[in-house]
Amino acid sequence: MAKKNTVTTKLAEELTALIPQLDEEGLSFLIGQAQVLIHNMEVDRINAEIEKAEMEGKKASKGKGASSGKAAPGKTRRTQTFSIKHSPGAGCYHVGFNGDWKLFTEEEMLSIVRIAKSRQPAEDVERLCFAWLKKERSDALSEFGISDQYSDTLKEFIKFLKKTFAIRK
Repeated sequence: MAKKNTVTTKLAEELTALIPQLDEEGLSFLIGQAQVLIHNMEVDRINAEIEKAEMEGKKASKGKGASSGKAAPGKTRRTQTFSIKHSPGAGCYHVGFNGDWKLFTEEEMLSIVRIAKSRQPAEDVERLCFAWLKKERSDALSEFGISDQYSDTLKEFIKFLKKTFAIRK
């Protein structure tokens, strides 16, 4: 939980004062964004712990042979982090991945979320998402480092979309 101080208290009071002015959709969006922020903070905390452990491991292994700094075979480093910011006035979403941002229109986001949240087997969802990105947003594929439908990054992106968005009927 965030450290309580006067600035945090003032911000919480301001947010509390704004709540009565929001409709159900606005509150739902705000809750979703808060959940994304909390998730991203937890990912950052875990990544910091991993980095700290890796640095301590490197210090301990100095003098015991050269280390390439690469992950052991079969192990991958989990530093992939997705985040999102909605700009309703501009009609777009900014999707962040490891500090880089790609802009998606609301229509593009709705299309990819519909695919991600479809009730199909995971392999089909991954294939369809990859095909959509390849056709519509190949720039995002290269920016996110997604080379094929079997990419772990694609799976993380789909998982992120499923967790972040709800499709209203």
